[in-house]
Amino acid sequence: MLNQYKNTDKFWITGLIITSYLNTILRFSTDGSITVFRMLLPLVFLYYIRKNTNTTIKYLLASVFIVGYSYVISYLLFNRFSNFDVVFTLHYILVPFCFLLTKFFIDLVGVSYLYKLFKYMHYIMLLLAFIQFLVGGVYPNTQDRSPMINIFFWNENEFASVLAIFLPLYIIKERFSLVKFICVISSLFFVVYSDARLLIIGLVFFFLCYYSVLSPLYRYNKGLWYGIASILFVAVSGYLSQMKIFDEYTFFEIFVEPFHRIYTLTPYEGIGSLAARINAYVWGISELIKTYLFGIGPGNSLILMMEMAPRGMFEFSAKSFHNILLQMVVELGIVGLVMLISLFKWMKKVVRQSGYQRIIVIGYYVSGIICSMILSGAFSNYAFIFIFAFSSGFFVLGEPSKDILKKG
Repeated sequence: MLNQYKNTDKFWITGLIITSYLNTILRFSTDGSITVFRMLLPLVFLYYIRKNTNTTIKYLLASVFIVGYSYVISYLLFNRFSNFDVVFTLHYILVPFCFLLTKFFIDLVGVSYLYKLFKYMHYIMLLLAFIQFLVGGVYPNTQDRSPMINIFFWNENEFASVLAIFLPLYIIKERFSLVKFICVISSLFFVVYSDARLLIIGLVFFFLCYYSVLSPLYRYNKGLWYGIASILFVAVSGYLSQMKIFDEYTFFEIFVEPFHRIYTLTPYEGIGSLAARINAYVWGISELIKTYLFGIGPGNSLILMMEMAPRGMFEFSAKSFHNILLQMVVELGIVGLVMLISLFKWMKKVVRQSGYQRIIVIGYYVSGIICSMILSGAFSNYAFIFIFAFSSGFFVLGEPSKDILKKG
């Protein structure tokens, strides 16, 4: 009887996660907010209540508070937007529930089953990506960004971000084999082919952390390794400061100048991948300050981006912040900051409780935060959110495949 219940749980959990991957194409209109995944959530919530009553009560109280707070700040006298977006407010409620659901899934079917599910979905995504790469075509309700590859995701950034957030877990877990080699190379190919620069930076950071653990020097003396790594980083940074990377930007322009512009609230002139993101941060922070840190209200960052688009260049300008964390702080103000701090505390707890080497876990979460900055539909890429949330169970409950990866 117990196995029967467990098999039933595996069936509906698998179905729900698959619909989360297919969220973009399984909706009733291209611009609509109603999707199959979101329609299934109320049923899942009812089942969740039965099993986690106390947690549900806390979650509902927090949700009611967020809705009420969002409504109030949206119409404060010093908030020039005076607009309350119900859909975006519900997004802020749904994302934490995805984290709760992931923990619930782990309790029901275990880490191993969920990992295999994400792994097979990864394989399927790569297979479909190669088919689209060779044959072409566009999935319904997605952007036509040919020759870019996005399969059933909104665009290539959404697709590549899901590859990038799972790939480190796959590399950590799987032992070397021909299948692993092909999977890793294929994943990296589509990330690079998508020209997803932040994903490349995030993965490079993870690889540096991961392969550091495998180095003899790190195993011999961690302090010495950190010292040498720091010296090399300073030396290499100085050498590469004016070197062109990603065709058009220098090392300095990517890793130094943006922080200066954000700190001084100085936007770039014109448009461009880097300029669009940094300008969004500058404009958002400027508006947040004008609200005395209460926040501009859910969804109003989109209005801000449309307002600030250069005349005649709206079609080529960014339509969102491309940064769910900053968007949360700008739109929800103090409450968003509390949510951000809670997320970092969650990651810190995972790092502390994990059976893996700390530098690997830290490397994954730093990489994950960087990767999240490329999401154009941060609140609708539920596959990304589920995998990121699953990482806590992976690192805390999972068993390292190599002794060298264990915390020591």
